[in-house]
Amino acid sequence: MDTAHSCCFVLDWTIRNYPNFEEIEKYNGPLKAENFKIFRERLESKGLGHLAAKYFECSGQLAVACYKEELEAALRSRRLAGFQLLDLQDFSGQGTALVGVLDAFMDSKGMISPEEWRTFCNDAVLLARFPKYNYVSGEPFDAHVELSCFRSGMPDTLELRWELTVDNVILAEGTTEGNVPAGTNYIDICDLEITLPVVDRMSTIVLSLSIQGTDIRKSYDLWIYPEKSGNMLEGIHVFDKLSSDALALLEQGESVLLMPKPETLQNAVEVITAQISGVTQCSAQSQRA
Repeated sequence: MDTAHSCCFVLDWTIRNYPNFEEIEKYNGPLKAENFKIFRERLESKGLGHLAAKYFECSGQLAVACYKEELEAALRSRRLAGFQLLDLQDFSGQGTALVGVLDAFMDSKGMISPEEWRTFCNDAVLLARFPKYNYVSGEPFDAHVELSCFRSGMPDTLELRWELTVDNVILAEGTTEGNVPAGTNYIDICDLEITLPVVDRMSTIVLSLSIQGTDIRKSYDLWIYPEKSGNMLEGIHVFDKLSSDALALLEQGESVLLMPKPETLQNAVEVITAQISGVTQCSAQSQRA
């Protein structure tokens, strides 16, 4: 029985990153990066010029994380015939479209290496399904590991090696063998059940996966937070408006937390956050009262 398939188009919203002002010097022909110069002037006028390189780096890392999340979602969709990326380089033909991991000159922006890119955009990609990236100290971690494989010449059996590390110290590790059924492109390998370590500070833990004897590998960052007990707001006075009582406490050197009700705000900016691969992405929408 024939089954209808569809192809998805991965748009460039995931990878619009901050301009790299060092790129201005590359425009030594008739085309000039006047837009970059305007952006630099605006940043410097706000006294933030010294942060330009950091903005470029951080927005680039967020863009790569978004790309990884979106492409893995496509690869996990077993009835999806494929995907198409809008572009890998910035496009200067429509003003400012900083949409690529390469700049307009096809040079790498330094966001990600080709080898790391191929861990989630390739003909064979390891995928781990788990519900979240943020965990509490000592919480169980469950993941289903599978392989999206459109590569010819794969062996009949494969060996998965997995590791959970913190600061390059192995917390847990193991290997699992699995069969590669003929004619299938999606291979369920194993389920992982691991108790995360107890930590006293926020820690980054890396889940590493690899198929032995191949170049197929993948890593995921997990964030573990210490479990807090007691009242987090002890000694802090909470108000929903800046009242005379709140002002009096401030005059006395007390700590005041102002949490106004959204419906009482005028000309407010609504901030929407979405967590993608452990990175928090924010978008703002202006609201007029």
